[in-house]
Amino acid sequence: MDGNIGDQSENSIRPRACERCARSKAKCVWTDREKDGMKVCERCFKGKLTCIAPPPGTRKTRGKSTRVKAIETKLEGIMSLLGEHKDLLQHVNKPSGPSGSQTAASRPPTSDWSIPRLESGRTQVTQPTLPSSFTQQLNSRETQKFEIISGYEMSFDEADQVLQEYMIMMLPQFPFVPLETTDVFQLSREKPLLLKTLLFVCRPSDSQSRLNFDGWFRQHIAHQIVVLNMKNIELIQAIMIFLAWRDFRHFIDGLHTSLMQLAAGLISEMKLDRCPQSPKKLINSIVEDVEMLGFEVPVQEGPLNVGRRTALGIFYIATSASLLLGKSSCMKYNETFERFCQVLLHDREYPTDTLLVQLVKIQILASKLITAYSNAAGDGVYEQSFHSMTVSLIRKELNDFASQLPPELASNHLIRSHKQAILVRLYEPAIHSEPQNWPYASLSRTEGIWNCFQNAITLCFSFMETPHDVISCLTFPYTAHLTMGLVKIIKLLRITGDRDWDARVAEKEVNIEDLIQRLSDFFRAGSLVMGPRRRIIDQSQDILAQYADRLGMLKIWCSLYLSGNAINPVGSGEQMTDSNINFGLEGNLAFWQMFVDGSS
Repeated sequence: MDGNIGDQSENSIRPRACERCARSKAKCVWTDREKDGMKVCERCFKGKLTCIAPPPGTRKTRGKSTRVKAIETKLEGIMSLLGEHKDLLQHVNKPSGPSGSQTAASRPPTSDWSIPRLESGRTQVTQPTLPSSFTQQLNSRETQKFEIISGYEMSFDEADQVLQEYMIMMLPQFPFVPLETTDVFQLSREKPLLLKTLLFVCRPSDSQSRLNFDGWFRQHIAHQIVVLNMKNIELIQAIMIFLAWRDFRHFIDGLHTSLMQLAAGLISEMKLDRCPQSPKKLINSIVEDVEMLGFEVPVQEGPLNVGRRTALGIFYIATSASLLLGKSSCMKYNETFERFCQVLLHDREYPTDTLLVQLVKIQILASKLITAYSNAAGDGVYEQSFHSMTVSLIRKELNDFASQLPPELASNHLIRSHKQAILVRLYEPAIHSEPQNWPYASLSRTEGIWNCFQNAITLCFSFMETPHDVISCLTFPYTAHLTMGLVKIIKLLRITGDRDWDARVAEKEVNIEDLIQRLSDFFRAGSLVMGPRRRIIDQSQDILAQYADRLGMLKIWCSLYLSGNAINPVGSGEQMTDSNINFGLEGNLAFWQMFVDGSS
């Protein structure tokens, strides 16, 4: 007995590798050779190296596997849970009366998974069921409602579908707010305001609900920013989504000016429009001066990609609105935006980042154009050399931009629309300037007006190349560009008594009434295609069908305007007595007359 114990203790002595073999992870074989009175391993002996043997140690015994123990614990928990669930089920289904009690008591115990049994003269098969916590979660997801505003709710299943549609259909039209997750529960906890805004924009209700949501949204934004002094990216993203899919007429009325300025101010306050590698300024802030004196100042890190997209998105919206109105933007061009584009193009976290970068690049050109023309005097006199250079440089940059587009974006409808809108605005000063004050030395005034006219026509015809399934997902700049093109065509066809322009020759280039009718038919066909925003209803009409009706009103308006007749929406003529034409005619005619006779 003692001998066996001694053998076991000797076997437990484990020869360990020397320090050199252990360090190189090599096999250490001990030999009987000695060097300086110390045993040497075979590897050190051959290499004539100093072999340092570690002190002898005992072999560690292995215990029971913790993995097996953990699995056994889980299985015991599952079986106990199923047993409790079965007991609860038997208690609920326990028949009343003494006979039922006797039957239940005399039944032999069964396994946790119930088997078919005879009870009360009929066969019942009890299927294995999920624990109540799982079934409650599934049932709550199917029946629970998510309240957007008071009186407007949406089930969680429909909300999931809306978010999927947003990522697939609407994000490619406005790629500045991609979602990290499309799980409604998670978004409702992390970004509730953004979720509510997305759901309402993608599934708007009737006119009254939209008015209620607009009021609630503005009050909520004002309370968060002004009262609570909140500053976060979610607020700016919600404002972006709210503004992007609005009717462009709201920007003309100035209804969204305050929201745009709030968003631009938040970007500046949160330093989303700058990065640590920004070039040195001629004037420092007081914080930078304090830092130069040697005091510790909190390090300002540059924005992440979500912050970069947010800043670029507000720049895109503000520049689109300023191009439409011909006014300076509330968010100026910043050289940092080009660095942001380089970073996003390098990282490419989302497939839509490539389109985002190209949209920002072309809006940078629009910003340069607006800045150049906003510096001109308002009396029709322009600095000739400055504006001649402006046309030459911007036209060259547009050509370079088009030549460097990725192949998959070369025919993108958004980029095409922005490019044509910039060209219309680029040559527009020729219309408003006097012949002797025409700014471009290399071009005659007639050629400038003709280029504006041709690009406006191209803009309108290229609009009809847009796929029908994305029309309902388009943002306000797209329809604003179409309106601007139609307005320029009608204005130029109406010009008389100008020695540099002949409207009768221009009429041979385009049949404006036929063009408007084709656009109306295009919107009518788009209204028949189901899409994410297909349910936008106004006065029992789909929004695209309403656009088609507006264009029908414009066709009547043009026939009166271009013929020189007085426009009287409530006249007694035969055309005006048709009930279909009278629907909203007065407001539509006043709207178009404001555009054509105004300064747009």
